Amino acid sequence: MLARLVNGLRATRPTVVSPFAVPTLGSIRHKHEYAPRFKNLRKAQRGRITVRTGGSTRGSTVEFGQWGLRLVSEGVRLFDKQLKAADGAIAQLIRKAAPGSQLYRRFLLSTPVTRKGVNIRMGKGKGDIENMATRWPTGKVVFEVGGQMHDQVVKEAFKRASRRLPGRWEVIKKGDLPVVGSQEVPEATPRNYLQEMSENPTKRFQALEDSKKEEFVKYRRR
Repeated sequence: MLARLVNGLRATRPTVVSPFAVPTLGSIRHKHEYAPRFKNLRKAQRGRITVRTGGSTRGSTVEFGQWGLRLVSEGVRLFDKQLKAADGAIAQLIRKAAPGSQLYRRFLLSTPVTRKGVNIRMGKGKGDIENMATRWPTGKVVFEVGGQMHDQVVKEAFKRASRRLPGRWEVIKKGDLPVVGSQEVPEATPRNYLQEMSENPTKRFQALEDSKKEEFVKYRRR
């Protein structure tokens, strides 16, 4: 009887769910969990950030809310801890300023990041999965905010979030033009380096030019 009572107390004990834990098959993924829904994760390599060379504009505009946070610089790798910190910074500010607002997350962490312990010999395969990451290309929106709030509140919230994320970000509104994936690089104009050096010569260049004068040639008898 006592053993049954102890087992019953153990069964009713609340379980602590990690924000980065991978849910099992058939379970529900909560808002604080960024891991994908599938159970078996295949270990992946680091890979490269996608460079949109075909003129794609997918994901570069605001779709669900009124404001969005878009990447301006070159593509970066976003980790779950970075996104969680940015998510908390935005939610904390808009929760106080605009209680009826809503935060939209437009990312999926589908790339597992492995790590091997210290003082472990080489080989023996990859390490265990430590966290999750995603490859974020240029011109893609990561967070969106909707609701009745002032523009300064949104800018301040996204400013705090951008400090916790790598790269440079910009705030856009609903209806702004999309960003084309591939942008033509302007053709470089030819430069006359000899003329530029003659206008602003260095000591070595000035000595070389002086050595070509008639007085120096006669003195050296060459």
